[in-house]
Amino acid sequence: MSNTLTKKQKVSLEDLQEELEVRYGPALAQEIIDQIKKTEDQDNKPEFMAVKALSEALEIFRGEAQEIIKKLKIERSKGFGENIESLEIKRLQNELNTIFNFYWVIQHGFYKSYTKAMKICEIPATYRYDKYTQPTKMKIAA
Repeated sequence: MSNTLTKKQKVSLEDLQEELEVRYGPALAQEIIDQIKKTEDQDNKPEFMAVKALSEALEIFRGEAQEIIKKLKIERSKGFGENIESLEIKRLQNELNTIFNFYWVIQHGFYKSYTKAMKICEIPATYRYDKYTQPTKMKIAA
């Protein structure tokens, strides 16, 4: 892991790991966090399943954020007056901030590893076909 992680990023990774441990258990949570940390390494070549795991975690947090936003809109539409704010609104805003921070950390790691994985699978733009030689077999995970 590189030393480029700031103190705020380390704290958010620790918080994210705690949240993932509650949802998936300690082993899978540690694996997801390790994959996010590996994205900082320039020499890392991500595997398909690691990118897929980050994608699925990203989907879960995106769905939760969307649900919280819907609840927040409903609570705000009730209208308690200008000076009085609902405790439910404050709770939802705090929950949304937490989920959004987790979503952002996972999204950052996912797109870095996705980009690296796609470059590994990239086919050259200029491929010359010689009809007298057998084509080479590509080794790409399906």
